[in-house]
Amino acid sequence: MKQFLGAFHLKTIISLITIWLLIILGVYLRTNQADVFPADNNDDSLFYTWAGITFWDNPFKLASHSIFEADNPALIWRSQYKDFIPWERFGLKITQPWLDHPPLGTAIIGLPAKLLGYPAFAQIPTLIVRFSALVAGIFTLLFTYIIGARLFGAKIGRLSLLFLATTPYFVAAHRQAFLENILTPLFLASLIALLNKKLILAAILAGLCG
Repeated sequence: MKQFLGAFHLKTIISLITIWLLIILGVYLRTNQADVFPADNNDDSLFYTWAGITFWDNPFKLASHSIFEADNPALIWRSQYKDFIPWERFGLKITQPWLDHPPLGTAIIGLPAKLLGYPAFAQIPTLIVRFSALVAGIFTLLFTYIIGARLFGAKIGRLSLLFLATTPYFVAAHRQAFLENILTPLFLASLIALLNKKLILAAILAGLCG
C-alpha cells in the first residue's frame, strides 16, 4: 500500500512539473522578442490601448479609432495616412463616445499604459501595449489544460497544453493586444465554473466577456 501511494505521489509530482514546464515554455515563446514579432496588425492593439486609457480617464467618454464613418455623429477627428497612394489610404477616425466593442477588454489592455503615465492618442511602446495580452496568455494556457484534463483526462490535457503552447500561430496571435486574447481566459474560466456546477459564477464570468 505504501509503495502504491508513493508511486501515485511521484506520478502526480511528475505530472505537475510537466504541466508547469509546458506553461513556462509557452510563456517564454510568447515573450521572447514580443515587442518585435509579429510586426503587422499593431494598429488595432494601439487603438484598443487608446480606448482603455480614455476609459480610465472617464468611463463614460471612451474615445478611439472607429471603422464606422458614414453618418456617425460621434466622429470628432479624421486624418489620412499614405495619401500619395489613393488605394492604400487609411483614414484614422476618432470617435467619442467609442462604442465599437464592450469596454472591459479595452480597459484591461489600456491599464499598463495608464499606470505608466501614457496619455491617450500617444505612440506607446509595443511591449507595453502587448503586456496585458501576454499575461492573459498565461491564464489561457493554464485553463486550457484544466478543461482538457477535466473532460478527457490528464494526458489529453497535457497534449492540449503542448499544442497551444508551441504552435507558431498561437504563439504569435497571443502577443497581440486584441480583445479575443483578453476575454478568452474569462470565457475559459466560465466553462470551468460551469463544469464545477457553479452556475452563478459561470454566468458572471460569461457576462464579463461581453
